[in-house]
Amino acid sequence: MEEKKPRVRLYVVRNFGQKLSATADFLRENWRVLLKYFTYFLLPVSLVQALGLNGFMEGYINSLQGISTGVSNENVGMVISFVAGLLGYVGMAMVGGLLLQAVLFALIRFHDESDQPLPLVQWDELKHYFWQGIRRSLILTAIGTGLLLIVFLFLGLLMFALGEIGVIMGVVLFYLMLIVLGIVFGPFLMLVSPTYIFRDDLNVLAAMQKALRYSFGTWGGTWAIILVLGFLTNIISGITMMPWYIAEMTKMFLGISNQDATTFADSYIYGFVVYLLAVVQCFGNYLVSLILYIGSAYCYGHAAEKLDGMTMDDNIKNFQTLA
Repeated sequence: MEEKKPRVRLYVVRNFGQKLSATADFLRENWRVLLKYFTYFLLPVSLVQALGLNGFMEGYINSLQGISTGVSNENVGMVISFVAGLLGYVGMAMVGGLLLQAVLFALIRFHDESDQPLPLVQWDELKHYFWQGIRRSLILTAIGTGLLLIVFLFLGLLMFALGEIGVIMGVVLFYLMLIVLGIVFGPFLMLVSPTYIFRDDLNVLAAMQKALRYSFGTWGGTWAIILVLGFLTNIISGITMMPWYIAEMTKMFLGISNQDATTFADSYIYGFVVYLLAVVQCFGNYLVSLILYIGSAYCYGHAAEKLDGMTMDDNIKNFQTLA
């Protein structure tokens, strides 16, 4: 009889290779469940997000064609289409990110806390974790947006005070700040969401403090996972994006070359094909992002067990209950 493989637990101290193995094992064991729930929640988001992506790209291509032909395309309709497409794409990407975290972390948490296999899980058993993930992801998004606005406000005031020199200094300072903050706080950004979503006993400030402690306590190991899984997800995302990108570039070159080709590129059939490829690009990007988010969950589990002894605390609580 085939020996049953032990369940991939969340709170385990792991080395670099074991974190990668835990990520791969969770994906291999539960890919059907992940695909089912991601299709339910993120395919509709991708259908709308693809419209924004194509609208943004359409405005960009029209502007390039105007430059190449010497014809001004500065009409209100094109600007509205460009801005609406960009806002639609970014807005739906934010919604998709919230749903991705909520669904995935709900499944990982149920997988860790219950002995029931994920394929047998019913929605009623998951929805509490899901809605908690949505609420907490919204709070983190609001705080992150507020911090970014403060940074932009500071840079804007600096540029205004220093004039033309301030613009150059502001741009340089902004990029330097991004690089430094990204290097120092990259692990924190990876761990803060699972820390806040998985821990019912923490409010947002306590979760951020805990994630900061986890990030510096496991800084090198977490960065190693970010680099490896980030590199892998970027390669696969590039593959899912390539058909849509080729179709859009073909449309642009056909539009510049001759009128007959432009008519074909502007046809409903070609537009529908480009739209379907945009849906594949958006939905594929969410699926690929699973790899990095699962890795972040097991990096959190490693840090929490190493620095706080989560399983020991649970065993003590259970022993007191039994006693």
